[in-house]
Amino acid sequence: MSEFYHQLRGATTKAETLQLTQQAMIARKVQIENGQLVTTAGKLNLSANTPQTKPKFLPSLLLE
Repeated sequence: MSEFYHQLRGATTKAETLQLTQQAMIARKVQIENGQLVTTAGKLNLSANTPQTKPKFLPSLLLE
């Protein structure tokens, strides 16, 4: 989600934002390393107890 909102700032459409986010994830530019979420915008510290560290808690995207 962090990558999506980062890309949304510079993209022209939501479809382009989603495509750029998917490309970043495929290229492994978005991942969790050593308790940090690594994105193209930088790193975000994650606690071991937060839902963000478990994929089953990741929300789906709804674009309107």
